[in-house]
Amino acid sequence: MKLKVAVIGPPDLVALVADAGKKYPGLNLIPVPYRHEAETLRLTLRYQSKVDIFLFAGPIPYEIASRKIKDIPMVYIPYTGAGLYRVLFQLIKDRVGGAAALFLRISVDILKRQEVQERINEVGLSVERLFVNEYRVGQKAEEIVQFHYDLWKAGQIDQAITCVTSVYERLRELGVPCYRIIPTQSAICDSLKLVQLEGKSLKVGGTQLAVCIISIREKMESDAGSTEEKERNQQEIAQMLADFGEKTQTLMYWSDQSTTTFISTRGVIEELTQNFTVIPLLDCIPLSLQLRVSQGIGIGYTANEAEQHAKTALTKAELQAEGSGCYAILPNGSVLGPLGKETQLNYSARSHDPERLALAKQAKVSVGTINKLVSLNEQHDLTTLTTAELAKWFGVSLRSANRLLSRLTESNLAVVVGEEQPINKGRPRQLYSLRLSTDVRGN
Repeated sequence: MKLKVAVIGPPDLVALVADAGKKYPGLNLIPVPYRHEAETLRLTLRYQSKVDIFLFAGPIPYEIASRKIKDIPMVYIPYTGAGLYRVLFQLIKDRVGGAAALFLRISVDILKRQEVQERINEVGLSVERLFVNEYRVGQKAEEIVQFHYDLWKAGQIDQAITCVTSVYERLRELGVPCYRIIPTQSAICDSLKLVQLEGKSLKVGGTQLAVCIISIREKMESDAGSTEEKERNQQEIAQMLADFGEKTQTLMYWSDQSTTTFISTRGVIEELTQNFTVIPLLDCIPLSLQLRVSQGIGIGYTANEAEQHAKTALTKAELQAEGSGCYAILPNGSVLGPLGKETQLNYSARSHDPERLALAKQAKVSVGTINKLVSLNEQHDLTTLTTAELAKWFGVSLRSANRLLSRLTESNLAVVVGEEQPINKGRPRQLYSLRLSTDVRGN
């Protein structure tokens, strides 16, 4: 029996999804086009009892629907920096002169600034002024229109680039020169794969999904290798990942040139990681390849939830001082990591505890950081620690650890209780005691 999927979005994007969906015989895609994102909720409610899953063309309609409807799986097609290439090519064609002579003054929405800058650099364009309005939860199309329009009226930009159809149409009405980014074919196909996975989850009922995102990059010292050597390495990595996917019976796809995503169930991932204590795939990667491998594992009841957790976990892994590592985030918000290290911690990235929230506000840090410090005390019984030890446990630089301890000291959540003389010659290191409980701080 085919899975009924309502595809909600602008008419041209709905048509693109329908065309791509021909490759997925198990999906019955039902086109539900709208003229404006404001129609999303009405259309979703209309089809709620008629379909198994909703697929939205972008994060804005997805967010509008997910605020009100909780009992049906939803997936959205993400906008990535790759979609910017077509727009930049069109922009070059429309402007006089070659690419090297272009000095862009543009505004871009939805995408992350780093993604935009990387794509511009890869195309070889020069930017005089770049304004990026990154997507944030709760953002309305009218706010995005105002962002671009104000910059154009002030003479700050020559063109606006938007991912939102209604924004594009409104800017054209206002006379703003603008271009529209549409999702790439690969992004559409990746989303259809997530829809398939949601369908499998519906059949087994209650199964937690797992997404593992693996980022593989060359270390700095290997950048000087020949082109042929790099191509051999890439082929070896691709084969290694394909073998891993086949061995573990996981759904695998390439997110971009350096990132691969594996989709499975929690049970498979728990077995691979020995209950979140070792790093999967690590023993398959030869040391001779000189690679930085970062992994993020996300567990969730829906594909979107698991994927978002995996992306957050990957960011934590990439922030490790050595540039590689592995973190996992569970459905309840618990963060595990770095896996495979003696410094592994288990803490929650969020909290409703009034005391923890008050401590975070007092120290001007996130509640996740407070939870991490509490876990460090409770799980490893560290009564005192140095800046170097905190850097090691948190996987950050000495400067970052020192900055955190300074904030804790200033807010009376840490105190200097002594000094430690290094084994080798050097200045004595201060010993800090954390004061993260009411009892301790009250004395």
